[in-house]
Amino acid sequence: MLKSLAAAAVDLVYPPRCVVCASRGAWLCPECHARVRQVPAPRCPVCGGPVGRVLPGDGVCRRCAQEPPAFRSAVAAGTYDGVLRTAIRALKYRGLGQVSVPLGRLAAQRFSPDRAAIVVPVPAHPRRTRRRGLDHADLLAEVVAQATGLALAPDGLVRVRATAPQFALDPAERRRNVAGAFAAGRPVRDRTVLLVDDVHTTGATANECAIALLRGGAIAVDVCTVARAILPSTGLDAAGAVAVRR
Repeated sequence: MLKSLAAAAVDLVYPPRCVVCASRGAWLCPECHARVRQVPAPRCPVCGGPVGRVLPGDGVCRRCAQEPPAFRSAVAAGTYDGVLRTAIRALKYRGLGQVSVPLGRLAAQRFSPDRAAIVVPVPAHPRRTRRRGLDHADLLAEVVAQATGLALAPDGLVRVRATAPQFALDPAERRRNVAGAFAAGRPVRDRTVLLVDDVHTTGATANECAIALLRGGAIAVDVCTVARAILPSTGLDAAGAVAVRR
């Protein structure tokens, strides 16, 4: 409540401007909200990515059928381009923590919550948090928990070692980079976990977090992100699935 009152006071003195188009009145205005691009259908029910070819029967993409991830399912509010890319970068790199509210609410709308679940953010390393001045996934998880009515467990997962930034790495390098980087906390034992982050790219981080959570006693892990990365020039998502253009 104190955080909400403080945020309202700041907005009163410094009225928010849309981080995408700079119009007054909201950190993400209705017009930009409406321009968020959905992940193209059909989508894999496991990784949530767009697929051009699905295996008969359950609609699971070929990659998930051949290499099932540790998490049970993944959803994203939209694609990592345009509106969402600009807004997420404002949150992470400009330190505009208020943007977590519309982004977290967008992510929460894509998930049908298991009422027994707890919400756990993908933790940043403390050094990176200090450098940026905030932990973006922690802020997003707080909003998702409020929007879904689920309990928040900010200490459900800890990062036990620093990792290199993932954006410049290929899928194999991403997996090696985050291997063993996380450990589960006590709150996850015998609970279903909703893991929250900003962007799902190859799924390497989400998968490694899910492995740690399951080792820590979690029943199952679902992943909820604001955006899903798709390579616009090729129609492929970053995991290699074929996107369907409509």
